[in-house]
Amino acid sequence: LPNLVFLSNGSPGAVMTRVESYINEIPARQSTKGLIIGRDYDFKLVMKARKVGQWHLHPVMNIHGAGAVVGP
Repeated sequence: LPNLVFLSNGSPGAVMTRVESYINEIPARQSTKGLIIGRDYDFKLVMKARKVGQWHLHPVMNIHGAGAVVGP
């Protein structure tokens, strides 16, 4: 059971700021608990541009204690 998770975004530098975030329609502004590995979750991120441009963004879920991701 993930002890602590945080929904965020991956963007190039400080070009966007997260205004709102939700997991299963429940506000997730801060970290949250109680997600179960293997289940599906709906998420929503509301972002606001800080700089004019076209930016490539990724949703990111950080899981405390998950360990490092090691590539090939």
